[in-house]
Amino acid sequence: MMKNRKKKKKKKKKKKKKKKKKKKKKKKKKKKEEEEEEEEKKKKKKNNNNNKNNNNNNKNINNNGSNSNNKIDQFLSH
Repeated sequence: MMKNRKKKKKKKKKKKKKKKKKKKKKKKKKKKEEEEEEEEKKKKKKNNNNNKNNNNNNKNINNNGSNSNNKIDQFLSH
């Protein structure tokens, strides 16, 4: 009788360990996904900023017929 009881206890412990492993894997997976999402957001934000800067530079070129760096020269000449 005693031996049977010990065996049952061991089996229960093994099951618990498996559950813990699954939880760890899930946590790691979640964390990885969150990091990937953050990286994508950063990339999108950076691209948006680059696009805005490019659009502004293009507007300046169209308005002035020159680069935005020459704005100061134009201001001084007036």
